[in-house]
Amino acid sequence: MYSEVKIYIPKKMVGGKAKPDLSKQWYVYFYFRDPITGKMGRQPFKTYRNINQGKTIKERKAIARAWVNTITGILEDGFNPYDEDSARVVARKRTDMTPSIRQAFTEALEHKKATLKPNTYKSYWHYLNPFLEWIKRMGIGGNPIESFTQRHAIAYMNYLADPKPYGKELHPNSVSNHKGNLSAIFSKVVQDRWADRNFFVDIQTKKVKPRKNQPFTKEEMEAIQAYTKEFDPLLYNFLRFIFYSFMRNREILSVQVKHIDMKKRTVAIETKADKISHILMIEPMYQFLEDLGVGDLPDHYHIFTPSGKPGHWPTNPRDKVNFFAKRFRAVRDHLGIDPEKTTYSFRHNAALDLFQSMIEDGMPEREVVARLMKITRHRSEEALRKYLRDIGGVLPEDWSATYRTNF
Repeated sequence: MYSEVKIYIPKKMVGGKAKPDLSKQWYVYFYFRDPITGKMGRQPFKTYRNINQGKTIKERKAIARAWVNTITGILEDGFNPYDEDSARVVARKRTDMTPSIRQAFTEALEHKKATLKPNTYKSYWHYLNPFLEWIKRMGIGGNPIESFTQRHAIAYMNYLADPKPYGKELHPNSVSNHKGNLSAIFSKVVQDRWADRNFFVDIQTKKVKPRKNQPFTKEEMEAIQAYTKEFDPLLYNFLRFIFYSFMRNREILSVQVKHIDMKKRTVAIETKADKISHILMIEPMYQFLEDLGVGDLPDHYHIFTPSGKPGHWPTNPRDKVNFFAKRFRAVRDHLGIDPEKTTYSFRHNAALDLFQSMIEDGMPEREVVARLMKITRHRSEEALRKYLRDIGGVLPEDWSATYRTNF
């Protein structure tokens, strides 16, 4: 009766390769059999709705995939674009009848949308889309949600973990993330009484704990500084900003000119808890921003952009963070540095440097911790002390002379 619902992505040639074109209209389309001729219609049915509001390729694809899932669902329910009454029939059917597995998951997420931040909503779709593709391949997407069992949930988790070509061969932490996000969506299915319990909650997934809080060695810091200053000045300035400000990557990349007060030497940031915090601009930060001439720039300009100079960068925060993370990984791999050391490690080195410097200057340890709390933004002395122990800042003095037994 109808074709597969697909996404039309216009292309342009860039460097001899066809690339998605954001300057042209994207849409989702499908063909439907003409009830008069009995043949598949030549003209596709299209929808452009909201798709071209996406500012990046990734955003447009996410919106378009959501429409593919929605349209596929209503076609499975019997929607006929040639029949004016079919839309009402489908709407009534969706109200009166048990939804399919596909519908239950997609509608659950749509119902949660009002309570979610835009980026959280997009993140949920990032995890839901592979699941929808899997149930389609398994031929169960159109089955009633009542037929979905824990065996299906476990089978999908196994598929994510199994080696290629039989599975996705994802890292245990990624599998755990998929489970957590699908569990959050399915909790709405349970809340709507389409399922008795959340089948994802009880699934045991193996999560590998990374070695946290790994600072760089002195030699590694020097190597990174020398390499980035010469070959990637943009990354060098970004890493310096982390080191001197103790700001997180996402916080730095959200900073716009309007958040900076050069007279008071402060930067306003939105923290992980969605609160506004003010960071003191110490001299290296102030000089960097002064050299950029932020006082003469438009308020909406971001400080760090791919061009290497302030400008408008409307990309979503996750993609911004990934942009700089990818650049840093290239440097780290080139220099042969432990892959568990990340841009976050510069905060650890900064904390170590300040702690050891203050202790060597004779400042009492309790006073050092109190002063550092204001800089690192830890919420308690206990949390800061634990952090300092983790990064090697608080170590006992040599106790070998205290032994009374030689061994």
